[in-house]
Amino acid sequence: MAIIRPKGYQVLITPLVAKDTYGTIQDITKDIDIEDFVRDGGISAINKEVDNGDFDFGVFVFDSLNLKCINFNGKFADPNDSRSIFKYSRDKAKVTINYFNGISNTPDASFKGLIDDRATKLNFKSSAIRFKLLSNDSIINRVKVPAGVVQNGSLISTSIKIILQLPEILAVLNYDEANINVLNDYVIDVGSELENISIKKALDLMLAASNSVMTVDKDTDDIFIRSREFNSGTVKDFFGDGDLLGRENIIDIKNHNTGLQRAFNTIRVGNAVESNLGLIEINGDNGKEFELPFITNILTEIQIAKDLLAYWSVPKIELELVATTNETKGLKFFDLVSVDYPYRVVPFKDSKLPIYGTSKYGTAVYPHIYGNLKIRPSVAFKVVGMREIPSTFLTSVKLRQVGTTIDDGFFGKIGTFYGTAIYGVNKYELNPSRIDPNTRSVYGAAKYGTVIYGKV
Repeated sequence: MAIIRPKGYQVLITPLVAKDTYGTIQDITKDIDIEDFVRDGGISAINKEVDNGDFDFGVFVFDSLNLKCINFNGKFADPNDSRSIFKYSRDKAKVTINYFNGISNTPDASFKGLIDDRATKLNFKSSAIRFKLLSNDSIINRVKVPAGVVQNGSLISTSIKIILQLPEILAVLNYDEANINVLNDYVIDVGSELENISIKKALDLMLAASNSVMTVDKDTDDIFIRSREFNSGTVKDFFGDGDLLGRENIIDIKNHNTGLQRAFNTIRVGNAVESNLGLIEINGDNGKEFELPFITNILTEIQIAKDLLAYWSVPKIELELVATTNETKGLKFFDLVSVDYPYRVVPFKDSKLPIYGTSKYGTAVYPHIYGNLKIRPSVAFKVVGMREIPSTFLTSVKLRQVGTTIDDGFFGKIGTFYGTAIYGVNKYELNPSRIDPNTRSVYGAAKYGTVIYGKV
């Protein structure tokens, strides 16, 4: 029988052996006590987020963290030391940090990145070396767009496909043309405006114009260019204190807000300005400006402004949900999430909680209701960020309500849902004898007259 690995983290390093050529993966966990490093801040919090920062939205951000290692035997020294595992260069060496859940021996990649040797720091007294790690997609910030690559009159999608196939990119990330799908595709008027700048800056401009994002799959290193639309498929359910079926898996809710800070109701693109006067009347004017020098056609600028205004003008609820890393490990960007966070109900003194249909008016006492926040499970959220904290085995998931209009953003409005039941997953039962606690509310699952409102 195989021994299950305890809950913890594993660190793997793949050094470069030549330019853009990587050697053999080395497990450095066997040489160091990774648990000591975690407790001593060895692995800092792992951040993954799109549209980061209040009052702003971006196309993507890099994961980054610090990794502290003990270098008393010179293993992590630069290539000038013959004892070093880095024979060609320490810069851009690949680092993978795997998480083990303590239930199976299957690793789950928490982080895949590259050493940025510009930020490496060595403490001679303690023999501690601290690496700055940037996620694999940070390679696009180290490579420039060559001259002549972006042609006048080409589509944004065509230009993105070309620059993502440069050898320096393909040495780290995987490219598949089928995964490149911008939301709004426009003609580039002046291609030279996107040359001799970093691929990161070029993508920032083109993705902003197309209202798209870039993500990299943490398991496969595949590049995706896509819209911010939620992913179809299974909904991850989170439950707060007081769930009737005892499914509580929320540890904390933080930074709950209306999303007003990211609701832009005036958009300027070059010489074009578009506004939503109705929402300005309600929420006040909150503007956002874009300079896209590769677009000079005023009609294109107007259309880009209209597209961005239609997507970003309406406030959508945002929050951060804290749960165990085990509970959140399967989540990816834009996955759908339901949050059932009711008020906490406590009986008055020794009385029982009143149940409609079983409590008699005048004999039952209303309970105490505590809490300053209630979130209904009908609100549809999508994942826009995650912050994994290795020292506590907790993860904070940043959520944003789906949709672009005032009345959408609810599961009842999503085509693959009826109410809050998932079509094809939850099914109609003609004469059910019980309600499955693992199944969300299902239309037809409870027989009228056999289930009393307020208790099962």
